[in-house]
Amino acid sequence: MRGRAIRARGVLVALAATACSDGPSITLPPPPDPAAVAAVLDDEGRGRVRAATDAVVAAPGEVALWRALGKTYETNDLPAQAAAAYAIALLLDPEAARTLYRAAITARKAGNGAAAFDYLDRTIDLEPGYGPAWRRRGLWKLEEGDVDAARRSFDRTAELLPDAADAPLCLARAALLADDVTEALRQTTVARERAPKDPYVRLMHGTALRRAGRVDEAEDHLVAGQGATPTFIDPWTAELRRGAESDEAIAARAQRL
Repeated sequence: MRGRAIRARGVLVALAATACSDGPSITLPPPPDPAAVAAVLDDEGRGRVRAATDAVVAAPGEVALWRALGKTYETNDLPAQAAAAYAIALLLDPEAARTLYRAAITARKAGNGAAAFDYLDRTIDLEPGYGPAWRRRGLWKLEEGDVDAARRSFDRTAELLPDAADAPLCLARAALLADDVTEALRQTTVARERAPKDPYVRLMHGTALRRAGRVDEAEDHLVAGQGATPTFIDPWTAELRRGAESDEAIAARAQRL
């Protein structure tokens, strides 16, 4: 398999000079080497990665194929390889907001925080009305300890997603980090009004109650929310797996050309 991958890279280098002959001159780097990750994929995953790689080798100037390769790696839990493919797609189409968003998420998962924020900020510049991007930016800022920046992003999330529990939950997390229990309780109460049965909402509300010393009130919520994780709605991410089948169809067509 490795010999085949090396030959594929050679073909791509030969084609790269003409990949964008109708547009700006761009020298595209080769796709990630499927052989390097073969050991962590099952047979189906290896087949999908190989097909998507062969497609970009055959038509390196087709941005849809690079996006399809990125999605293939991403849905197989290989964020570093996905980020590399998305980065090449962005060379060909630098203002594709959804590709920037996927590049941000995969770069973050791969441990490249600086690139992730750059991609996400570019996404927001292009699509300032997409609430989940602001929420994600706030959560990342919160992870890095920048509570003020996180709050600003969550405030924008609240404006864009006024009926969802997302913003109050995130603002509650920020308040708890800042030891502002009163604000955390206020925000989790709002979240409960919007999503009263959500286990994560109950977990956060119980946590705020316990921090406020209201242990008896907290107990039922903490039990109901034990082990819960956020169920934030992110339509662009939901499209990822739904779009995988269509991306595979694109790659199959490219291989037939």
